Amino acid sequence: MKILINLIGGQTAPNFIAARQYKPDKILNICSKDTENKSMMFKKTFGESHFLDDIVLNDPFDLSELETAIENIKEKHINDEIILNFTGGTKPMSIGSFNGFINNNSKLIYIDSQYNRIIEYTKDTKTIKDIDCIISIKEHFAMYGHSFKEKGIDSKNNQREEKDRLKNYLKENYSSAKEFIKKYAKKYNDEKGYFKEDNEFIFNESNKAKWTREGKKLEIIVNSNRFNFEGDNFHKYFTGLWFEDLVLEKFEEYNVFNQLKYNLSFPNLDKKGEDDAELDFVAIKGHKLYIFEVKSGTLDRNYIYKLSSIKNLFSNLFAGIYFITFEENTDVKFKNMLKAFGIKVIPYSGLESFLNNLK
Repeated sequence: MKILINLIGGQTAPNFIAARQYKPDKILNICSKDTENKSMMFKKTFGESHFLDDIVLNDPFDLSELETAIENIKEKHINDEIILNFTGGTKPMSIGSFNGFINNNSKLIYIDSQYNRIIEYTKDTKTIKDIDCIISIKEHFAMYGHSFKEKGIDSKNNQREEKDRLKNYLKENYSSAKEFIKKYAKKYNDEKGYFKEDNEFIFNESNKAKWTREGKKLEIIVNSNRFNFEGDNFHKYFTGLWFEDLVLEKFEEYNVFNQLKYNLSFPNLDKKGEDDAELDFVAIKGHKLYIFEVKSGTLDRNYIYKLSSIKNLFSNLFAGIYFITFEENTDVKFKNMLKAFGIKVIPYSGLESFLNNLK
């Protein structure tokens, strides 16, 4: 029987990768009282039937307690194939378990997810191999205790022809339309009651909007070009969802991800009990998770703080977190602020290059 031993620490993903890639018959987690809950979430996500009972250390820094546990494992599984994943746990757990199994004809592995590789050790050899497994979006979040609802993009097919016309026009003419969109969006966000009855918004003679609530009709004139919609959600489409549509179009064209989901809502993540946390796009390539927030306008400090809060909420995930924006803010102070927060920004003009590099 093939037994995978995982050391449970702050990160669950390396243990999940080992379990998915090596396909053991049974998995044994060594954890502490502080990480017992992480072991439980890992087992629940991967499937509890795959696991033996945890070994829970009273003191994860006590080498003698760990040595006793290792000797018991070797005695109980003397005829089994042992794979030790020593990526997690405390440093004493990692060092002690490595020394305890290296001379026992076992395979010892270290998961280096940053460079997409696994380093394998035996008594006499060292081998490097690629990580070759897929972890779903649901599994990624579940192993850290997060659940979500997928709202999707409800504008995907509704009035597609007119939406494509507006989207393609703004793609080529955004710089001349952005001030109108910005003022319109501010009005919509600040005075939603204004949009719940027949009304109009005039930026200038060439840029204005008029709508009727009873017939749910919206006419938008952008640089003297008319666009007509029917429904409830087209204010949001004009002020930002058109750009999400544009980004989605590019994601689907390049098709580099194993899985892609749109507009995910995470209930009860805010410790203050305020609005649900929402993510525009979440994608998987192999075992790697990508989170994308999308904004058509130039990024400002408020969006840096928003992304920073997202990074804090999901800080325990192995994830790349990015902002995709139509226009790049070239201000030096702003760029230094991005660097200080560790935020990666992809201008739409650079999205194709980013996706090509993932192939």
